[in-house]
Amino acid sequence: MEKEGRIHVVEVLDEMVKHKGLGVVNTAVLLEGNQIGDEVLVGQKYLTIMPANLPELIAGMARRAQTISSKDAGFFITKLGIGSGDTILEAGLGSGGLSLLLARVLGNSGHLVTAEPRAEHASVGLLNLKRASECFEEFPKHTHLEGMVEDVVPNLQFNAIILDMPVHTPAILAC
Repeated sequence: MEKEGRIHVVEVLDEMVKHKGLGVVNTAVLLEGNQIGDEVLVGQKYLTIMPANLPELIAGMARRAQTISSKDAGFFITKLGIGSGDTILEAGLGSGGLSLLLARVLGNSGHLVTAEPRAEHASVGLLNLKRASECFEEFPKHTHLEGMVEDVVPNLQFNAIILDMPVHTPAILAC
C-alpha cells in the first residue's frame, strides 16, 4: 500500500514482471525477508506490506466493468440471507466485486455460480476471484458459465439469484 492509500495486489513470483504503477519488479526478491507491516522501496515509492484480506483485495482489484459497491453488496447479502453453504447464482460477473464478497460469505461449503457473456469482463472478474481463492482461508466451489444466463443457467437449486445486467426479463424467466 502506498502512503496515499493506493493498493497494489501483486503475485509473489521469482521473475521480473511489469506491475501497473510500480514498474518491472521481481516480487519474490523484493519481499524476501520482509513481513506484513514492513516498508519496501519500489523505484521511488515506499510501500507497506499489507495482508491480502477482503478490504485489500477489493481496493486493489483489477477493474474493467463498473463494480457493485461494498455497501450495495452488503445489502444484497443481508436482504437475501446469504450465508455459509448456500448456492448462489450471480449473472453479470463483470469485474467480480460482488463475487469477492459472496465468496467470503459462502466459505468452503458454498457454491458460487457466475455467468458473464462478455469474455473481456469475465477475464478480469475471474482474475480477481483467482486472487481471492489464493488468499482466503476458505473459498466456495466456483462454477463460471460463459454466455447469457438465460442460455447457460444450470439446473441447480439456488438459495439466491442476483442479476446485474441491462435486460432482466429473459434471465428471470430462465432462472
